[in-house]
Amino acid sequence: PNADDEKLSDFCNHIRSSMARLFATSSKMRKIPSTRFSAKMSVFEELPEVAQKIALSLVAILRSPSEILVSSLSLVCSRRCRTKNGIEVNILSDEMIDYIMSMVHSMSRTLSLQSYLTFLVQSCGVHSAKYV
Repeated sequence: PNADDEKLSDFCNHIRSSMARLFATSSKMRKIPSTRFSAKMSVFEELPEVAQKIALSLVAILRSPSEILVSSLSLVCSRRCRTKNGIEVNILSDEMIDYIMSMVHSMSRTLSLQSYLTFLVQSCGVHSAKYV
C-alpha cells in the first residue's frame, strides 16, 4: 500500500470514530420535533429527515462501522418516548427506521456476527426488557 492509501484509510477511520457521537444518546432531555413532549435523544434524531439520510449514507459508504455506532443505531431504531400520561410518541418515522435497518443489513458482511445479531435484537427493543 502506498502513502495515499494509508492517508485515506486514516481519514475514513477518523470519520467512522467521529460519527458515533452523532448517534449517541444525550443525557439531557430535548424536545421531540413537532410535539410537546421531551425525551433523551441523539443529535441525529433532531436533524431533518433529509440530513438524517445523508448521515446514514455516509455511514454506509464508509462501511465497517464501530460496535459503538452499531449499538447507537440499534437504540435509535428502538426508541419510543413514553410520556407521563402513557402516550407513546415515535421520535423517528417508520420509513427512517426501515432505512436504518436496511442500511445495517447491507453492511452485515463488514460487521462481526455478534454485532449484527446484537443490532437486530436491540433494535426491536429487547435491550430494555426487565428480567424478573
